[in-house]
Amino acid sequence: MKNLKINKSNRALMMIWENTYISLDALYTDSMGYETWAESELESMDSKMNQLGLKIVKKLSKSLTIYYGYDFFELKKNPKRLCPNCKQPMNPLQCAKYPTIVCEKCLIACHLLPEDWDF
Repeated sequence: MKNLKINKSNRALMMIWENTYISLDALYTDSMGYETWAESELESMDSKMNQLGLKIVKKLSKSLTIYYGYDFFELKKNPKRLCPNCKQPMNPLQCAKYPTIVCEKCLIACHLLPEDWDF
């Protein structure tokens, strides 16, 4: 990321998002009674963290090819592979190292679990 030309304002937003994500992830894995709440914040596209992430990606997409990585995509819960944000069908990202589906409208990318690889 050091070689990318990202202005200070966007870098600051990225640091805020990263710190929030790290904190929520720690609560999610902590087993101290906050797991359910933290999971809902990580999973909900309406949470402040995910809304900030989408805002950052939208800003950066003007000069970079970038997607917001969404880790809570489960094919069992979403067999039609609909975007967690706009509920439109997602498409395979052909250049990804691992099977990934994307929503070009929302700029969201979801890695598929190995058991869901079919392309």
